[in-house]
Amino acid sequence: MSACFALGFFAQPAIAEEELPTPDVIACLKAIEPLDLRYRGWMQPQCLGYAGNICVTIDRGTGTCMSELVGSMRAFYAALSPLLPDTLEGSGFQVRGYKRALERVADTFENVPKCVELDGYEFTTCEYIHLGVATTDLLYRARQAEVSLP
Repeated sequence: MSACFALGFFAQPAIAEEELPTPDVIACLKAIEPLDLRYRGWMQPQCLGYAGNICVTIDRGTGTCMSELVGSMRAFYAALSPLLPDTLEGSGFQVRGYKRALERVADTFENVPKCVELDGYEFTTCEYIHLGVATTDLLYRARQAEVSLP
């Protein structure tokens, strides 16, 4: 009986690992959006980092989970980007930089220029990292434009 308990105790983490769902990185980022800048600035990399780490564990080099994370960020970009105005009213560096920032985000989502020379799982991982940075920038631009998140 104790052998069955011990086997069940040690086998449980392996079973749990295999059944881990793909993390919802967009839900995490959206959940922390209303927080104060200090918390949000600390939490955004946590959302992205932990989701990536979970997928590395789930994927074991296959890229399926990481591809799902990339797909969720692309879907979020496709839903949010049409809601953002092309320009902001006002003056100052942030207003002038807004349009260029949207162009950089669009280029990242369309071309992932920093990952072009990679392929397979390395490309997917690189894509996840760069789309994660672009997604956090997109969230900042939505705050600047006072646009509600989809």
